[in-house]
Amino acid sequence: MIEISRKSWLVTIRTVFFDNGHPGKHNGADLIGCVHSAQRNKSFDVVRTLHVDLSLDTPLLFAALSKSTRNQINRATKLDRLRYTAIRDPAESDILAFQAFYNAFARGKGTTLCRPYHVETLKLLMQQDGLVITYVCEPEGRALCYHVYVADGVRAMLLYSGSQFRATEDTAVRSRLARAHRFLHWNDILFFKAQAFAIYDFGGLTDDPQIEQFKRSFGGFEVTEYTGYVPITWRGKVASNSRALLTAIRRRVFSPR
Repeated sequence: MIEISRKSWLVTIRTVFFDNGHPGKHNGADLIGCVHSAQRNKSFDVVRTLHVDLSLDTPLLFAALSKSTRNQINRATKLDRLRYTAIRDPAESDILAFQAFYNAFARGKGTTLCRPYHVETLKLLMQQDGLVITYVCEPEGRALCYHVYVADGVRAMLLYSGSQFRATEDTAVRSRLARAHRFLHWNDILFFKAQAFAIYDFGGLTDDPQIEQFKRSFGGFEVTEYTGYVPITWRGKVASNSRALLTAIRRRVFSPR
């Protein structure tokens, strides 16, 4: 379990990741946000996600991948000369480098940007030793794909994923980028396994069938968890009863994958 605290519109929000049904003390919070909680609450959203059991031997993990994914990882490893980097203790400069890369990706995709509030969330996670940043580069050093994880020593959950996939229409280049993204996921799995983590969490299954198929190509098993808010004080209750405000807080705290 890992937690961060901050204020938004005079409401103190304590965000707890992976609480397993026991979010702990309130610590002066007006509102507790539970992310991928084992605790079911009628006001919580149901979250389907995929977990990979990192206690399995590496050959078993690789065998669980789809044939296409195995082939693409093998080709990326042998032919593409990609460089993998995992930053277990990122600095603020690493966060800002990720933000610049991700926002270029997000603008091309038309999705939510990594704004200053999100950067502050990443900094708070960094201060709790709960942030890991990984990326893949070309041999010349140009970054192709980035991942950002919330990591508590037991579980590593994908928080952000971005690539340059939409930056080109060249079929060969797009195929190489697709291989690079699979290469990044596989090396992340190996990295967290080597760090003695127990679970690799894909961060949720969306309604996009292509994204779901991509994630399922890495094996793992489906898990149902819950994400939502628990009001503690009158401020928290006002916030939870205000749908517009709660939605705004959710967009800020729970970053897109």
